[in-house]
Amino acid sequence: MSLPFPEGQNSESDVDLIRRLLDGRISEDELRTIEQRIQSDIAFRNRYIQLVDLESAFYEECSAPDSSLSSSTIIQLKTLQNTTRRNSIIVMVLCVVCLLLVFSFLLLPWQSGNVSSGKNLAQPSRTQTKVPDREETFNVCPLPEMKQTPDIAILTYVDGIDSDEFKVGRCFKAGTLKIPHGRIQLEFFSGALITIVGPAEIEMISKSAATLHSGRATVLIPESAIDFVINAPEAAVVDLGTEIGIQIDKDGPREAKPLTNKLAETPLSANEGTSIVSKQPKESSGDPKKMAIPNKLESSTLAPNSVETPSLGLPVRQEYIDAVKQSRPLVYWRFEAEEFGQVRNEMGLQWTADVIRNHNEPECLQIADGYAQFRLSEAPRMIMPADPFPELNEGPFSVEFWIRADKLAHMTCVSVIQETDAVGIQHLNVIEIMAKEYLANMKHEIGNIRFLQRFPPSPDWKFGTNLISREHCVPGQWMQVVVVKKHNMLELYLNGSIARRVFHNVESDSSGYKLYLGQLRLVNTLRQFVGGIDEFALYKRALGPEEVQNHFRLMFW
Repeated sequence: MSLPFPEGQNSESDVDLIRRLLDGRISEDELRTIEQRIQSDIAFRNRYIQLVDLESAFYEECSAPDSSLSSSTIIQLKTLQNTTRRNSIIVMVLCVVCLLLVFSFLLLPWQSGNVSSGKNLAQPSRTQTKVPDREETFNVCPLPEMKQTPDIAILTYVDGIDSDEFKVGRCFKAGTLKIPHGRIQLEFFSGALITIVGPAEIEMISKSAATLHSGRATVLIPESAIDFVINAPEAAVVDLGTEIGIQIDKDGPREAKPLTNKLAETPLSANEGTSIVSKQPKESSGDPKKMAIPNKLESSTLAPNSVETPSLGLPVRQEYIDAVKQSRPLVYWRFEAEEFGQVRNEMGLQWTADVIRNHNEPECLQIADGYAQFRLSEAPRMIMPADPFPELNEGPFSVEFWIRADKLAHMTCVSVIQETDAVGIQHLNVIEIMAKEYLANMKHEIGNIRFLQRFPPSPDWKFGTNLISREHCVPGQWMQVVVVKKHNMLELYLNGSIARRVFHNVESDSSGYKLYLGQLRLVNTLRQFVGGIDEFALYKRALGPEEVQNHFRLMFW
């Protein structure tokens, strides 16, 4: 008996074709068609298996004899023609399906994980990521292909709201957010910062656009987000690299005030549903459909300027310090103090860290509050030991440190280059925060962590193995980062849990290598890290998962 298939799950022609196969009413050409589609069309294969299962279950249920009836009164549901031919066809097709499923199971890479959300500025959340026993070898380890709505913004600051809906580190997709009271800061993945004072309502359209329906807000738009648009019900304010204050009352006037630089405003007629983006500044006029920029809008009525990340050091416990020392690193920089331009190595006299900066910009790199504080500079600034590390890549090694980014941008935390490289282009390793689309063959989102292993060291950006996390770095929040190089494996851990693992033959050598923190190159300011780095440790061995987890746990418990 053929069963009807639920509506919307396959076409009538597919159902009819499968039904005729099950009823033994199919030609040799149609049989070959089914075999080809089972091999090439995953959706058709799944539909076929589901229909066969339904048919078998229904047939067995209805064919079972009733114990209250005699054997002579058992009712046959249907006498099929060509029973032998039909059974042979079904067995053959099912064998093909089983073989395909087995090969798919063996060949497809297993990847799983979830996005972690932060708890507060002092204690980052632990990421619970399931780890496969083995992944295939790839030069690039990208995020898995998944059709889902992307995150477009992340909550980086909350004040005066005690709700699970408003937790620092929460990521948002497109949609409407109502702020009942208090103050929050959203960082869009284009780089734009919006500080909102409740009560307010904002519609997040994309990483480059939002609409403020009511409330007060300040929008800080850096050069990296030059196309960002903040909409209002009757106007659109288009970024020209500025800070904008906006106030919208549901029953009152809509007002905006540029706080710095230039502002372009675009009128929207009542029947227009989209913003007209203009890159040229326009003078304000008396047109009521334009968002006015009047002097009467006092700064006190606006949301406060973008929230600055508090200078909170990492709350390091003595149990954590003891555990790291027991793991016997070559280097352990705690950044407790700077003495004569150097930071002490807790493990010995060798490899003290030199604090390198422009004397005209002393604030660009400071050792204060128990950690290294990096700010943007017009000249190179970094932390680097005077002595290289001999034979660093001779065997397994690990790097462990804590970061607190002040913003989401493409920023390099750690660089490892050849000892003879005076420019900073022959990289063995790069550990950095990603932003936007960087490499065409890598899929990532802003705020993901990247671990690059490239051997032999080369400036060729297309060469090397990349491990990209699914988790986001949350501005203003401390995060543990651990990378491990083994003979046959590379690993990336975040907050005590595995974030990415790839198996392949990792080459080694006996050369010497230089290591430095804070930027990509030695001679320029490319990808300068902005934020804090603390508790940096370099090991000449592979840390195990239990060690990594224990270090993270001991930081807080």
